[in-house]
Amino acid sequence: MKQRISKRLIGYFTGTLLLFAVVIGAVFAVLFTQTMEQHNRDDLQKRAEMIADTLAGFLQGQTFSSGHGEHGQGGYGAFLNMVDTIAMGEVWMVDQSGSLITGHDQVVPALPPDGEVLVENAWQGDVTFSTSFSETLGSQTVTVCVPVWGQSGDVIAAVLLHAPAQGMQQARQAGLWILLLSTAVAALLSVPAAILLSRRFTKPIRQIGVTTKKLASGEYEEKTHVHSQDEIGQLARDVDALAQKLQAAREQQERLEKERQAFYTDVSHELRTPVTVMRGSLEALRDGKVEKEGDIQAYYDRLIAETAYMQHMVNDLLDFSRMKNPDYQLDMQRLNLPDVLSDAVRSMRRVADKKQMTITLQNPYPLLAVTGSYEKVRQLFLILLDNAVKFSPPHSQVDVSLQPDGDAYQVRVQDHGPGIDEKDLPHIFERFYREKSGQNAGGTGIGLAIAYQIAQRHGFVLSAESRKGEGACFICRVQPDEKDDQPMEKEPEA
Repeated sequence: MKQRISKRLIGYFTGTLLLFAVVIGAVFAVLFTQTMEQHNRDDLQKRAEMIADTLAGFLQGQTFSSGHGEHGQGGYGAFLNMVDTIAMGEVWMVDQSGSLITGHDQVVPALPPDGEVLVENAWQGDVTFSTSFSETLGSQTVTVCVPVWGQSGDVIAAVLLHAPAQGMQQARQAGLWILLLSTAVAALLSVPAAILLSRRFTKPIRQIGVTTKKLASGEYEEKTHVHSQDEIGQLARDVDALAQKLQAAREQQERLEKERQAFYTDVSHELRTPVTVMRGSLEALRDGKVEKEGDIQAYYDRLIAETAYMQHMVNDLLDFSRMKNPDYQLDMQRLNLPDVLSDAVRSMRRVADKKQMTITLQNPYPLLAVTGSYEKVRQLFLILLDNAVKFSPPHSQVDVSLQPDGDAYQVRVQDHGPGIDEKDLPHIFERFYREKSGQNAGGTGIGLAIAYQIAQRHGFVLSAESRKGEGACFICRVQPDEKDDQPMEKEPEA
């Protein structure tokens, strides 16, 4: 394919240059011929008019008697013979009586029909050209006939100047030969020029072809290194952009594959313990190894607890998978953020009452519009509140507040528990990451990861601050909507 394109380009360039040379040569030949003919005629006319002006001085005051048939009559023949040599041609003169006088002693036949027309035009004061004397003179000639003007302004004679056409033809042929030679040289030079141009044109195409082959083999880091500012350069930039996108897609695919493998590993690890406990308990009950009624009931309670834990984990895994899926669409509406926060606090107070804890809410804003899913934003606040209640000691307090933060607002959930260790703080939003304490023994390690995904889906920024022994504070930074008249989804009635 590359050689075929190169050969076609060489053929196109060579053919174009040859066609251009032929057209230019033909135009030049026509123009050169016309210019040469016009130049020769102008020169011939100028010489003839100079001769006519000279003869006018001899003719003034003299008349020719009719019937004079001898050549050289009145001394004009000798004068014309001398003029022939100077004018580089043969000069004839026709007087008013129609007598023909030449500078030669030979007999001159009668004027040809075209010659008579020339003389008649001269008597009318016109200058005319003809080639009809070639046969009479025995060689190819060009004749010009000019009038001889007297002092009174009338025509007193006609002068015919015959110039050989051989010199004109030789000059024209020499010019055409030079043109032909120039065209041949141009044709010879056009071939290497065409080869050079075709190679320069196909070089970036070949480079793009090499790059695309490497991209097809998976070498997405390869670049074309073509920087021209034309359509080929644009194609090269598009190929480079495609390579960059393919590289990003492969990196994303590898990252997703690692996350998927890690997810399978984490799920297997998390399910192994409860499944092992449930199997051991069931085998003990089946084999009759547990005989006391109280022990049997304890085994059943343990089985129910493990089943509830697995159900909770499965539900959390489904929520997490949905939130991670980019195709999962949320029911986004315009919400009043204080209503959603109040609803979550009210629901979590029932859980806090079991530990004799209180949850305070500081919300000076009755109306703060945001766009989101009421269910998911409420779930986000419930996860943060549940985490605060879980890690707070009994009879303590969880403080919830809504406060400004520049052009945005913060929802802060502050507990008074043991806090988060500094080494654990960067990992608390990772899947299956759990703080190693008895307070989180029943947790699945997915709740905060789900909260983080919900925040990302809504454009919120979720972070945490903590010092060991001083409690933890989870901060959700929310950007409110611009004011408009669109209705907001109301808090559901209890």
